[in-house]
This record gives sequence, C-alpha cells and structure tokens, in this order.
Amino acid sequence: MLKYRIILTESEREQLTELLSKGKHAARKLTRARILLLSHEGRTNAEIVDALGVGSATVDRVRKHCAEEGVEAALVDRPRPGAQLKLDGKRSINPRLAG
Repeated sequence: MLKYRIILTESEREQLTELLSKGKHAARKLTRARILLLSHEGRTNAEIVDALGVGSATVDRVRKHCAEEGVEAALVDRPRPGAQLKLDGKRSINPRLAG
C-alpha cells in the first residue's frame, strides 16, 4: 500500500508535461516531474524506480513533498544544512586561484 497517493489536477498534469517537453530545466527537476506523472498514473514505487533508475527514497520523498506541500514544492531542491561559505576578500572560492 502506498503511503502517499498522488492525484494531479488537469492543469498540474499539463504543467508537468510542458516542463518535460521543453527540457530546459535541471535534471533533478525533470526527474521529479516524471516521478509525479508516473505516480499519478498509479505506478508503484518499485515500478518508478525501475523505469527511471532512481532510488526508492527519492520516489518516497517526492511523493511526500507533493502530498504535503503541493506540486511546486515537490519540484525544487530544499536548502541543505551546513555552514555558509565565508569570504574575507583575501581568499578565493577556488583554492587553485588563491595567491
């Protein structure tokens, strides 16, 4: 049994299909759109994993974000934890460029 069942509106399906047809977006965003469309078709997580070559955790996470926050939220990357990069004007981001 699926924990999160995805049922898209007609406009959401059109939006995702258009996103895929243009192909001018990040690969992660396109993969998430494919996951949502396949989920809407009633495919199981295992079928989506086999079809797209992604991990089952990815499928679970995209379904969860869509169910809880909506389609737009499921398509974007979340901020990642960690310290912010600090620049003091003396160092470059790329250590090979530092003098």
